[in-house]
Amino acid sequence: MKKFSVIFLLVIPCLLINCDSPDDPNANGNNTGGDVTITTVTPEYIYADDEITINGTGFSTVPSENLVEMGTSSGTFYAYQVSDPSDPDPTLPYFTVLSATSTQLVVKVKNETAQEKLNFEFYNDYPYRVRVTTKGKSGMGAIQHAKRLVIFHLGSVDVVNHIVGCLDYVQPGDSVHMDGSGFYGICNLTIDNKTIPVKEKKITELRFKVPYNQFGSEENCVDKFVNVKVTNGDGKSFEKEIHFAAAPPMVIFGASFDKTDYGPGSGTANLTVSGYCLYSSAMFRLNGPAGYQLIGSLNASSYASEVVVPFSLTSLQPGSYSVNIKKNIGADFGFPVASFTISE
Repeated sequence: MKKFSVIFLLVIPCLLINCDSPDDPNANGNNTGGDVTITTVTPEYIYADDEITINGTGFSTVPSENLVEMGTSSGTFYAYQVSDPSDPDPTLPYFTVLSATSTQLVVKVKNETAQEKLNFEFYNDYPYRVRVTTKGKSGMGAIQHAKRLVIFHLGSVDVVNHIVGCLDYVQPGDSVHMDGSGFYGICNLTIDNKTIPVKEKKITELRFKVPYNQFGSEENCVDKFVNVKVTNGDGKSFEKEIHFAAAPPMVIFGASFDKTDYGPGSGTANLTVSGYCLYSSAMFRLNGPAGYQLIGSLNASSYASEVVVPFSLTSLQPGSYSVNIKKNIGADFGFPVASFTISE
């Protein structure tokens, strides 16, 4: 068995993107030794996790006697990847021969670690060479097209400025830009097994908005992990767990009392709060000359955009008053959003 070659990782980018001219004279398969030949390599468009069929002649019917290598158009081939602590099979060839006849080999990249390394290098869709060596004799062909497997991370989340709300990375109502690769064809996106419409798509990015009404009526911003899965038009998929809060962001656009000045002993001051997804459990605090005069909840209907809160003034002494609003008892009240004065 050949020893590991440190050169493998250093040159695999050239291997996969064909740093030499794509006009390879051997790109369609030429016999380079004895009676081993390669006539075709399928499928035409290959992903890193695909089973690859190599048709030709002179192969051994014993799978382990066929060494499958890949290389650049300059003729440099590599059979093993550098030892990797995360690789469960560091001593095995890069390609595993699954089945073998004298005229056909079915092979696959040996494990997920190797697939990830191979997929990471699929920057350009160029041919790269394949060589089969059987009992000292070799034949050469080429993989014509490479496609990258689906992989992604959340590049950015665009939200309106929260006055109160959740602090998690993603929550209902957010617009999300997903960076990645392998987004070929019509892509299906799910969060917690709920389908989310894709707004924009390129091979390397997806953009979508998380609907605010598909994840229950949570109002306490419980942070949890949910499964996010993307499946492309070829049926290839990738999924990962992300931090997620089921509640949409509560945002206050404005708040004002029906008057700025009230006479002594006046009956009621009405506070109108407008915003996005106001929570019924959101708390207010009335501050005045004697400190915290009153604490209560907004009692908004589920995810309302406006709520009117009445304040009884009969027991309040003259002076200046302001109102702060917070999401729940465990949150900070933050800064004042509206104020009024009771005259002498």
